[in-house]
Parts: sequence; structure tokens; C-alpha cells
Amino acid sequence: MRILVVLGAGALLASLPPLAYGQGGARNLVAVTAPGHDPLFVDAASVRRQGSVVSFKYVLDVFAPPEGNAAAGAWRSNEIEARIDCALKTFFISRLVAYPGPKASGAATAVHSFLPADQRSEKIGPKSTFAYLADHLCRGP
Repeated sequence: MRILVVLGAGALLASLPPLAYGQGGARNLVAVTAPGHDPLFVDAASVRRQGSVVSFKYVLDVFAPPEGNAAAGAWRSNEIEARIDCALKTFFISRLVAYPGPKASGAATAVHSFLPADQRSEKIGPKSTFAYLADHLCRGP
């Protein structure tokens, strides 16, 4: 599998079962090391490379403060489709889907697709979500 080489963790990824979530079916969520950051996962099945550009989906779990019937300590999540240009150290986001549970679980509660005019590349800031994603995805094989 080419994706295992791209992520540089073939043995680990091969041993992980795919996680089922949302309406999209099974995903292969791999945790990204991000100290002091909310839980962050890359869907290894979605990673595609073209030159220095990596296209992928990632899931960000976010703490949900109690509201209405929500349980204390509950987590929500967002699944984001994005691209990183590893050479230019830039990113852009093309789609976001919100879920009521962690790891993109439950039925989607909101979807936003960005228009091509909105897809401006942004510089990756230090210790940002995209800095951690770039560290994870832009490594050589």
C-alpha cells in the first residue's frame, strides 16, 4: 500500500482497524501527535500526493460545553478536507462537515464547501493545527 509508505508508519497503520463513523462509512483514522492540542486524526485512506501537494481529510475533536441535553464532558468533531503544499508551507481548506460526536460520529449536523474563490492558500503558522498536520504528512517516505 502506497499510503503506508507516505505516512512512514507502515507497520503501525497496517495493524490499526478502520473506524466507522458518520454517513461516509469506514475510515482509517490515525492519531496525529499534537501536544496541548485537541484530539487530531488524519484519515489515512484519503491521503493523496501530487508533487509537493498533499490532499487529505482530517478529523478534529472539540470539547462541547454542556447545553440542552448534552452530557458534561462530551466531544464534537469536524471533518475537514484540505491540501498542504509541503514545499511552500501553505494550506487551504475545501470542505468542512460538523458531527455531534467524537471522531466524526453520528449524523452530520452541518456541511460547508468553500467556493474556488475562497480557496486562498494560507501560510502555516507555528504550533497550529496545520503545523502538526504538515509534520505528520510532509515527511519523506
